[in-house]
Amino acid sequence: MLEHDAKHRLLVERLRGDGTVGFSNARCWFLTRDTKLPRYALATLDGSHVDLPFCVGPPRGCRSCGRSRPAPRTSTSRWWSF
Repeated sequence: MLEHDAKHRLLVERLRGDGTVGFSNARCWFLTRDTKLPRYALATLDGSHVDLPFCVGPPRGCRSCGRSRPAPRTSTSRWWSF
């Protein structure tokens, strides 16, 4: 599992590219429901500060982002909740 998370981190950092990357121009984010991954996103091997983590998750206490959506009208509709 750690290798899987590390590969996501490397992919997002590669897709973002070099230069000054901020929250509004990050070009790439990894969205997760994992509670441990955002903590890993703030960690570095040398202990330096991370300005912009590679992943974001729902706010603490938020169980599902899709519960407020209306029910689909047909059985062929697909509704995704992240």
